[in-house]
This record gives sequence, C-alpha cells and structure tokens, in this order.
Amino acid sequence: MGKTEALKRIEEAAKAGWTHLNLSYYQLEKLPPEISKLHELKDLYLIKNKLTDLPPEIGTFKKLKYLFLGKNKISTLHAGIGNLENLKVLHLDGNRLMEIPPEIWNLRNLRVLDLSDNLLTELPPGIANLTELRTLLLDGNNLETLPPEIKKLTKLTTVEFQ
Repeated sequence: MGKTEALKRIEEAAKAGWTHLNLSYYQLEKLPPEISKLHELKDLYLIKNKLTDLPPEIGTFKKLKYLFLGKNKISTLHAGIGNLENLKVLHLDGNRLMEIPPEIWNLRNLRVLDLSDNLLTELPPGIANLTELRTLLLDGNNLETLPPEIKKLTKLTTVEFQ
C-alpha cells in the first residue's frame, strides 16, 4: 500500500463522513494535505509508516480522541498538536523524539501518553498540566529521573519507566 491507496481511502472517508481512519502500514512519508477534509475524525491510526513530522493540519481535528503515531520516524511535532483539546489517547512510541513540545501540555483531556522508545533525555515539568493522565509510558528512552511535578498527577495509575 502507498500514497495512491491512502488518497483513495481519504477521499472515501471524506465523502462518507467517517469518524475512524486507519492508514497504518501505508509507507507514508508525509500526510497528504487532503487529510484536512476529515472534520469528523475521532480515531486516526498512522502506525508503522515513514512519517518524519506532522503537518499543521493535524491541529484542525477538533473531534479527535485517539491518535496513534507509533513506529514512524517522527522527530518533531507541529505546535498544532496542542489544539487537539478532545484527545484522550496519544501514542508516539517508536519514533525519534528528542524533546516534547510544550504544546503537548495543552492536551488537558489526555488519559494515555505513550512516549516509549524515543530519544528523550528529560520529561519537562509541564507534564503536571495533564491532570487527566492515567497512563504514562516512557520505557526505552534516555531518561534518568522523572520530574517531581509528576506527583501532581493524582489520576496517574500506570507509569512505565526504565
């Protein structure tokens, strides 16, 4: 599967008003701009592609609740990701993130954050803003400690950190 198939799927989703779209394993290097037509999306799966970043359009998915970006080559996240105010689950595992953009801390409804298997060396104090967070996955990074602010996350029940 490739870009042509992905475009067909996006067009079909736009016409039918899909709320769920799975473009995993399409070998995408970039997200096609046509994806911005999908205003009703609640679930977006982009696992195991070759994405290196996300376009600004990612911030327009106001209804998005689940975003799966695992096993790509993402090294930076566009600031627009902070506009996903309804996002509950964000999987960024298996990418190349060296830092977490501060816009992530705007995701006040986030319950699951998977940052495992990246290149992170620190977890910023802004993590304390994610007051609904229940699961935080950090295995496979270069983290030596967690910030003391993590104690403010009273709903946090699972932390994986090695």
